[in-house]
Amino acid sequence: FIAELEAERVQELEAERVQELEAYLKASGFDNYELSEEEENAIKAVDTVKLGEYRLGTLFDIENTLSYNTDKLVDGAEYDYVTRTSANQGISQTTGFVNEDNINASGIWSLGLLSMDFFYRCKPWYAGQFVRKIIPKISISEKAAHFFSTILNRQKPILSSVLVRNVDETFRNISVRLPQTADGSIDFNFMETLISAIQKLVIKDVVKYADSKIGATKEVISK
Repeated sequence: FIAELEAERVQELEAERVQELEAYLKASGFDNYELSEEEENAIKAVDTVKLGEYRLGTLFDIENTLSYNTDKLVDGAEYDYVTRTSANQGISQTTGFVNEDNINASGIWSLGLLSMDFFYRCKPWYAGQFVRKIIPKISISEKAAHFFSTILNRQKPILSSVLVRNVDETFRNISVRLPQTADGSIDFNFMETLISAIQKLVIKDVVKYADSKIGATKEVISK
């Protein structure tokens, strides 16, 4: 009888996990990894897309952050605590509310000086020492932000070659090339479509594996 109860509970747990996995894949947009025609065209056009030149100072502000030492942090996970580390997207730990003045907004980038790594911040954050914040002057969607993260991190060799006190001015004067539409504006649609295609390619094998596990689990549960 005990064994039967255990088997029944295992099936219930497996069913719950299958539902959670299916829900996660759907909510994350990972349940479909087939490329659309537009996404296929974006991948094909990577080497031929029209590019325009832009100075980073016209696209972003670079500002100091008010820093905190770890002894000022409190229990909680509402905010990330970002330092100059390259590990874990620059997040050293999380914290609860410390104060209002030192909170840095989401939807911008952190720049850890010395390592010169740019990380897009999806939630509000506090900063440790030697961290700048990179604030867009233009509207950038979260999906297009992945494209800009790659562009920004390409500048690491240039920024690493100058003294810390010269980073801000050097950053502002760097020129980058971005996709352009026929009328000469930044082609955000191309960026977002390309990122969507890359995400699907990256998770394709993962989703196939998940699908096989879901199918196998459902088969066992249904018996």
